[in-house]
This record gives sequence, structure tokens and C-alpha cells, in this order.
Amino acid sequence: MTSLYKGGMSMSIQIVRKPPIGKIKTDRLKVILTGQHTLEEKECMARQVMHLLINEGFSFAGTTDMWIPLIDPFGHELTHFSSGKLIADHNIIINSPYDCAADEHGA
Repeated sequence: MTSLYKGGMSMSIQIVRKPPIGKIKTDRLKVILTGQHTLEEKECMARQVMHLLINEGFSFAGTTDMWIPLIDPFGHELTHFSSGKLIADHNIIINSPYDCAADEHGA
């Protein structure tokens, strides 16, 4: 485990070395957001990861996969969108963090 903060200050976010057994050869970084939380809390946790990476000197990232197990407040898995579509049959893809104003106004 690597301490991320100097002077004895610590937070709940850590960089942890992968175990030697079952390690997949990849240059990608796996991020684990532990526990059952609201989506807003998960967003906060993800933002902490992004700030950590920026502080580590990383400024860019390639295509990123996120697997989000959707649950109800009691921890039961949800299988359908509110429209009735099966979650397992769909992906959510976003191409840009910002909408283009020209696209929005038909230019």
C-alpha cells in the first residue's frame, strides 16, 4: 500500500498493489469504489479518484469502462430501466463531456 499524503495526513483513498496471482497483463488502472452507496456518493468517490490521478501527474485518459451494479435501497439488484427495457441489453455511451452548442441550435 502506498501512502498518498505527506506529513501523516491520510484519506480513505489508496493506491494498492495488485496481488501477484491472477494479475491480468494490462496497462489500464482498475478503480474500485467499495460499498453500497447512492449514485451521488459514488460520483463523489469517482471525483476523488480523478483528483488523485491529477495530483499524481496524469492529465489525460483513454476510453474508460464503468460497470455499475444498480441496486435498490435494500441492496437488491435492479434489472430494468424505468421504461421497462432490460439493463443487461444496453450500454450507455458518451462521446464528449460537453454538448456542442452548434448541435443544440441546429447550426
